[in-house]
Amino acid sequence: LFIKKSKSDGPIWLDAAEQTYKRILSANPEDHEAHARLATIYILTDRPQLAVLRAKMAFEIEPTGTYAALVRQAEAVAARGKTP
Repeated sequence: LFIKKSKSDGPIWLDAAEQTYKRILSANPEDHEAHARLATIYILTDRPQLAVLRAKMAFEIEPTGTYAALVRQAEAVAARGKTP
């Protein structure tokens, strides 16, 4: 919800979403969806190294193709040094 809305409504939603997912992870560090959503936020906000870290954490907890693709995307962005 937050990420979809953020694309049209600006960075304030990304900030709110980031804080929400961090709170979720403080309560449940094994929440793979929260790690993945933070990875996406970090990609969108030009923080690719953090995106790689969170994407890898999501994949380690729940090794799915979706999270593997997110890891590859984050690594590609980090290698380029910019957002897609």
